[in-house]
Amino acid sequence: MSVQIENKSDGYTIGSSAADQKVGFFGTTPVVQPGGSGVLQLPLMSFLDEGAGTTAALAIFADGASNVPGFTNLSSEGLGIRWNNSATPNPIITSVVKPNDLDSANDVVLHILAVRSATDASDLVTFDVTAFDNVAGAAAAADADLGGTSTAMSDDVLIQELTVTLAAADISATQGAIGLTIQPTDGTLATIDVTILGAWIEYTNGLVNLGLYSGS
Repeated sequence: MSVQIENKSDGYTIGSSAADQKVGFFGTTPVVQPGGSGVLQLPLMSFLDEGAGTTAALAIFADGASNVPGFTNLSSEGLGIRWNNSATPNPIITSVVKPNDLDSANDVVLHILAVRSATDASDLVTFDVTAFDNVAGAAAAADADLGGTSTAMSDDVLIQELTVTLAAADISATQGAIGLTIQPTDGTLATIDVTILGAWIEYTNGLVNLGLYSGS
């Protein structure tokens, strides 16, 4: 099948029939249709321990009376970050650059994939998240916390997906990086451990200029 690209007065069309699809415009006008979804992966290896005002590399998980999280090979099936049962578990910290196609008019949602070590109806774990939109041209400590508390885990040992919404009103269209911390909420790990198996951010695509020009 041959594909024809036609240069029209108001943009480019691509197609092989009369039902050509317009995909761009000249100059600096945005050319990508909005409304799709994008994903920002937060690799577990990018997280650091953020405890007692210090930042340090995560070590291998050590079972015992400790609030320090560590890496674990959960059930010999995958990498995770695990916390011991503790009244005040340390947070973990990372940062991710905002993509150019992020639509700041829509909410950004953090997803956390986690599993509990045992059942206990008194430990319905939630995660507290702090998040800061560090944008170009702003002071390093200028942004207010746009995080919150996740949905709660149910009382079972199945892998569960939790979310925290970062409201659109708190996300700037200016280029920058989102710095965030994640920790089990104080008081929700009295008797059980919890492990994060993954974390990612989902966002809505906005308009992006692909730089299609007439060539004149």
